[in-house]
Amino acid sequence: RRPATYERYSQLLESHILPTLGGKRIDEITRGEIKDFLLKQYKAKFSRSTITLLRDVIGGVFQYAMDKEILGENPVRGITKRLDLKRDRGKEVDPLNKEEEAVFLEACNEVAPAYYPFFLMALRTGMRLGELLALQWGDIDFNSKYIIVRRSYKRGHFSEPKNHKGRRVDMSDQLIQVLKAYEREEKERALKEGRGGLPELVFHRSGQVIEQNFIRRVFDRVLNKAGLRKIRMHDLRHTYASQLLSLGESVVYVKEQLGHHSIQLTVDTYAHWLPS
Repeated sequence: RRPATYERYSQLLESHILPTLGGKRIDEITRGEIKDFLLKQYKAKFSRSTITLLRDVIGGVFQYAMDKEILGENPVRGITKRLDLKRDRGKEVDPLNKEEEAVFLEACNEVAPAYYPFFLMALRTGMRLGELLALQWGDIDFNSKYIIVRRSYKRGHFSEPKNHKGRRVDMSDQLIQVLKAYEREEKERALKEGRGGLPELVFHRSGQVIEQNFIRRVFDRVLNKAGLRKIRMHDLRHTYASQLLSLGESVVYVKEQLGHHSIQLTVDTYAHWLPS
């Protein structure tokens, strides 16, 4: 598992699963008890996707018990279908519109101009935060106008992109122009500082990888300057996708650009912005 996945599973186990089921013998836990537990979490406003994660963590324990021939069946199997939970259609998606995006970029140029290329790339490619932080110059093809997403970064760890596969992301002419100017500045800075050439990472702090919490603080500062509501960095990805779909771009193209594992996820997340 990716470190972030391990962290999320551990948090669900310690905070929610063990306080309810941790004191019971595994062969005494019934399907009904698991169903009641999941329904209780759902009524406590957990999303359908979080309930699915809770199911996966619990089910993994029972599957291990089956592999060790402690149990003959997994009581979690097929349980979420019986719960009949509603899909998370567009939940917590809060993209910027075109006018808000322009205000955001203008504010970025005022209070954090060094990070303008970073935020423009987020808005023009829909790349995830970890993918942006892990981007290297060798991943960019200016001639063919695309980026190869090969890795992600979070809390000291580089890993494969989500879903364990890379993808090709197209670049707009505006983004190419800004990136080329940024590359020239980086080369001039390296020359003045007596370094051999460009740092490997496209976005960095003194040659070192930028931590997610740092760039989020920069993001919040730009939002405040722009006078915009509080949104998440991830909503820049939603901004990219929702604007493409509103302009009539195909769901298949948006799905491939975002790196979603299925087209159903794209439709469920952005149904509100589909023209038809």
